[in-house]
Amino acid sequence: LAIELAAAKVRALSVEEIASRLADRFALLRGRDRSAPDRHQTLLAVIDWSWNLLAEPERRALRRLSVFHDGFTLSAAEAVVGPDALSCLELLADQSLVVVHDLEEGLRYRMLETVRDFGRLQLAAAGEEAETLAAQVRWAVDFTRDTGERLFGPDQVAVVHELRHEEANLTDVLHRCIAAPDPAAIVTLLSALGGLWGIRGENARLISMTGAVEAALTDWHPGPEHTGLTRTALVSFAVTATAIGLDISVALRLLREIGPGSEPSFVHAAARLLLTVHGQDATSGRAATERLIALTRDPEPSTAAMALQWRSHQQENSGDPRAALESVSRALDLVLAGRTLLGPWGEATLHSQVAQLYSQLGDFGRAAQHARLAAPALEQLEAIDDLLQIRTLEVLDAVADGRLDEAASLLDEVSRYEGTSAMSGSIATGAASAELDVALGRPEQALRRYDVLADELDRMSMPGADRAAGLAPWSLAGHAMALAAHALHGSPPGGRHHVDVLRPKIRTLLHWPDEEQLDLPVVGLALLAFGVWGLLHAGLSRSNSIRLLVLADCLAYPRMMPGLAWEPILASARQADAAAVDRWQAEYAGSRGFAVIPLARAAFDDLDWTG
Repeated sequence: LAIELAAAKVRALSVEEIASRLADRFALLRGRDRSAPDRHQTLLAVIDWSWNLLAEPERRALRRLSVFHDGFTLSAAEAVVGPDALSCLELLADQSLVVVHDLEEGLRYRMLETVRDFGRLQLAAAGEEAETLAAQVRWAVDFTRDTGERLFGPDQVAVVHELRHEEANLTDVLHRCIAAPDPAAIVTLLSALGGLWGIRGENARLISMTGAVEAALTDWHPGPEHTGLTRTALVSFAVTATAIGLDISVALRLLREIGPGSEPSFVHAAARLLLTVHGQDATSGRAATERLIALTRDPEPSTAAMALQWRSHQQENSGDPRAALESVSRALDLVLAGRTLLGPWGEATLHSQVAQLYSQLGDFGRAAQHARLAAPALEQLEAIDDLLQIRTLEVLDAVADGRLDEAASLLDEVSRYEGTSAMSGSIATGAASAELDVALGRPEQALRRYDVLADELDRMSMPGADRAAGLAPWSLAGHAMALAAHALHGSPPGGRHHVDVLRPKIRTLLHWPDEEQLDLPVVGLALLAFGVWGLLHAGLSRSNSIRLLVLADCLAYPRMMPGLAWEPILASARQADAAAVDRWQAEYAGSRGFAVIPLARAAFDDLDWTG
């Protein structure tokens, strides 16, 4: 009926106007067919007719249960309705006002959205809204207190599935508690939701609310009953926020106040890591790194493994992927020896990190081996974005090895996750598809894919993560990959756009005041793209092009696509001007990491763009 009534409105309103007015659906969806029964004249009348058939206990239940946006279990219903919830639900189901779903985890009840909206109107009219919402908060706190404590234990997969069903309801409650604010409820809810989002790779959700959570907790001091939950909640979003440089001074103050606890666990290890990296004094980044290195030798295995994983990220970012691989491999050894308490997610993320580093080094065979070890746990934990990125490494291994039919089959298999992941996973599959197109002799299609990926990466944002407009590492990497692809497989006009986009941005980064903030692999990838472009399309002199290529190699640019392998690029450079290759390799011999940036700055400033 709702669809029929809405369709009738197209005589007077556009579809967009109808959509914009559906916030008050009962006012909009009024029928004008006077021959229809009274109860069919309006959507409100239809539901009101069923409402009038209910006794007061069922009416009370309907209006109170309307606070659950995404369905509810019997226990949740009992929390807001009371002990007669079951009998009321049976009668509401008989009237088709509640739909019952028999899931593997048990029965779940749901109202159609129109019925739920009707119930909210009745709830407000009865003056019971504040009381019912408070009861929902108590239910959410009780639910997450239990699940949050079990999330990083042996039942991790089962707890993730429990949280998945209630995620929308819990998130709704969390936003209300942040607005209130209700600090005790916030940390309890975040102890479960924060962990869930971290496990599933939905870091943007945590980052987007970091500022609001910090503000809500500013003047709060947890009592003994909230210490453990507060620690878990703080760890959940502070690790991600720290990685991209967000201000989490309130979280760190609270974490110092309650300490990391004494019981070895994932949360204990993460808390120790955060407190070690940040310290209490305003020390330099170098001092923080020294403290982190000391923590990698900690006698507590979970703490040492987590510190090694963090150190690996630092080493990768500073242009030393081999050292990064050594660190994370040591962490993985501790996990595989059964000496840590990091759970299936901890083991899967370490395998994933090892796989990604092998791919950056161009070793797609070993990358695929670790990808296959990480994939089952990631799938069970519904970490779809991470799973997509990992599975594409298997595709790239098949492409690099010439197993093109297998690569196509793997891409088809991975495509069933499309639409359920965040942007980064979809981009990984898009790049893998482009590399397969190249291998199959379809360069035009591959270049179109790379152009689309560059545009998508330009639009991708993470709150608080952009150093400045357009300088996000993923945006630069997208244009660099596209430019390299055009240089290797296309003609000059097609890639010129990427040259024009990248040139001012890379110049800005090479003159950045704090060099240690730079993502060196991305800078290296851009230099490689410029060098290949100049060498193959005469956009730069041969000597300057080769100079950029050698600097890119010094920065350990990521070889994460078969087309970016160093050996054939170096062979092309030698064929063009072997003397220039020997000159620049001798000039920059031994230059690595941040020491390369002044050299790259001088080289970039010397360029004469003639093409």
